[in-house]
Amino acid sequence: MLNIHVCVKQSIDVNTLEFDPVTLRPKIESAECRIGDADLNAVEEGVRIKEKVGGKVSLLCVGSDIKPAVLREAMAIGADDAYVVSDPLLKNADQWVYANILASPSKRLGIPDIILCGESSLDDGAYQVGPRIAEELDLPSITHVVKLEVRDGTIVAERVVEDGVEVLEARLPAVVSVGLEINTPRLPSLLMIRAAS
Repeated sequence: MLNIHVCVKQSIDVNTLEFDPVTLRPKIESAECRIGDADLNAVEEGVRIKEKVGGKVSLLCVGSDIKPAVLREAMAIGADDAYVVSDPLLKNADQWVYANILASPSKRLGIPDIILCGESSLDDGAYQVGPRIAEELDLPSITHVVKLEVRDGTIVAERVVEDGVEVLEARLPAVVSVGLEINTPRLPSLLMIRAAS
């Protein structure tokens, strides 16, 4: 049975963003929030691994004002629990701060077998959190993964590079940043989302 941590980030849903007609500045305070697409792919991949080999999927989320409703969709996909650090001081935090805080629950709960991250967030898109968590925890890191398989204490990952497909193998525990191509996240029903609350 594997212990899997999945890092998710609450971001502004740009589809709900409106602009002030006078200043033309975005009304960020009134915009809705959601979990980014790549993070949902990471949740889906964690749940698929759990369904294949057994285990537990825990969500890790850090931000300045985390809304429980935002995590419900990820929980409804099949995560077992969530650990949230929500503090107004994190409003302008960068990827280094997020990575250090996200690594903290993994240290306190015991290093999991796999830490999954979306390769980038909706708002920053810097591709840094997964590798920085790996550095903080002194674990191997594989980025831009489009296919992942767990085999007897190792992971085999594929990623697309300029001239083909690269296949990498690493011993567990490891940090994996997944791309949008890895899967299609399941769409939980309204009943499943309500049950997740």
